Amino acid sequence: NSTSDLHQFISQGDIMHANGLSYNQELDVIAVSVNFYSEVWFIDHSTTTEQAKTSNGGNYNKGGDLIYRFGNPSTYGSVNQQIFDFNHHPSFINNGSNFSLLIFNNNNKAGISKAMEFSLPNFNEIIDFETNPNLIFEYSNEDMYFPRVGGAVRLPNGNTLICEGDYG
Repeated sequence: NSTSDLHQFISQGDIMHANGLSYNQELDVIAVSVNFYSEVWFIDHSTTTEQAKTSNGGNYNKGGDLIYRFGNPSTYGSVNQQIFDFNHHPSFINNGSNFSLLIFNNNNKAGISKAMEFSLPNFNEIIDFETNPNLIFEYSNEDMYFPRVGGAVRLPNGNTLICEGDYG
């Protein structure tokens, strides 16, 4: 099995396939869904171009380094359990005193997709990438599966809208 067998986009040079992002203005943080890594990466939006060349600076003093990541610990050598199996559409949710992240997990190996919400750590604290966030909401249904596109958003009335789809 060559690497290009994972997805047709890899053979075209798309080795990460970042497929969604969400900006949280209050935290000044961007969450990026990195589909082929089955992870979500969090970056400090306040970091300048010069600071991004280093590991210092910005609101969270990480420079160009990730301030947090989760979903597939094997990408950085951890033995913790993998959470995502291809993911899409991260969205921040303000829960009053803290923030959470809602995301669509295609869950290709299991063949049943999930909408999942995780409480997020305080990005001002030193965060160990070995610490997975707590799952606080999950929805799945045996008829809800598509291996390509999907998303979930929290509506103003508190309901969660879940969408799945194909190319185009």
